[in-house]
Amino acid sequence: MFSVKTQIELSEYGDINAYLESMTSIRPVQKFIRGNPQLTYNEPTLVHIAKRYVNTNMYIALSYVDADGKEQIFFMKSPKRGSKLYAKLRESRLKYVAMAMIEQMKITPTQSNTLFITLTIDPKKVGLINAWINQSKYLSAFIRKLVEQLFGPDIFYLWTVECQNKKTHYPHIHLLVKIPKMLPYHLHISKKNGKIYRTYRLNDYKLVRKIKSLYVIKMRGKYEQLGWVDVQAVHSINDAIEYVIKYLYKSILIKEDELATTYLLMVGRRNWGASRNITQRATVLAQQYNATGLLQSNKNNLTGTVQYLGTYAFEDIYWIEPIYKILQKTPNFKEDPPPLIIIPDEDVPEIKRILNHYVVKTN
Repeated sequence: MFSVKTQIELSEYGDINAYLESMTSIRPVQKFIRGNPQLTYNEPTLVHIAKRYVNTNMYIALSYVDADGKEQIFFMKSPKRGSKLYAKLRESRLKYVAMAMIEQMKITPTQSNTLFITLTIDPKKVGLINAWINQSKYLSAFIRKLVEQLFGPDIFYLWTVECQNKKTHYPHIHLLVKIPKMLPYHLHISKKNGKIYRTYRLNDYKLVRKIKSLYVIKMRGKYEQLGWVDVQAVHSINDAIEYVIKYLYKSILIKEDELATTYLLMVGRRNWGASRNITQRATVLAQQYNATGLLQSNKNNLTGTVQYLGTYAFEDIYWIEPIYKILQKTPNFKEDPPPLIIIPDEDVPEIKRILNHYVVKTN
């Protein structure tokens, strides 16, 4: 089933093969894996499950009653993480998050107020599944120590996580941190395996050692180094943002980074994050550019009430006659389901009755 070393019986969820045929929810798998993080899982099987889930079309059903009492039902395609729709919605949001971060960065040829930090977990310290479950917890503890012991509360940060490499498949975090002071840096040139590497290092080696010492975990009653930390000065705003955005987009689309998307789906964790001051500023910027996203921008124009009816598999709803008639007008809807289906008010009672009694609803 899931495990290489241990045969796992998923009787709580029924036959796993039948479950995978529809794959309408990832939560039972998340619940099992998070409840059994010590087990060794078959990675190709996890990737298969993630792909089946991402590629199963689901629709969120919303009931909208306008000021005159007329009701419509909207079926909005569910933006599952890893899907093209999710990537499209995230892309617009991430653009403003990046803009908010750029506003805070100040760089000269010799000084910078922004650090680029990478965090890598040591496989000898934490198991693979536990590492993916707790990577954001470890990161939060690290950032809290940066605030309390080094830079104070006036910091801004943006992070993303990727799959480390082909050997370990542990989470690997890229972190941009704006600090409240300018720090001098220098160009460092090194050679490895015949390649030349150019990095920009802080002049204050004691500060670098202190930063590295903050990435710790409590084991057997004492704190030990959790993994490896690399600290660089950001010498180019464009290079830094492009680097982080590249990894943000990689873990958004399952076809770009199968393993990172799979593990994040399996344990129910995010692929990126930012400090509150960054996300708040990003919201302001998005509003200024009138691009706060589909639901948020539409919500400001609604004069009635909206009710959530459930989330349904596309295969379960498209055969309903009023919906089928609408879909017939959409070219190749079976191969490429539309992102939005609107049911007129005269068909609403029949649709609601069918949804309540005949169509399986998922959470």
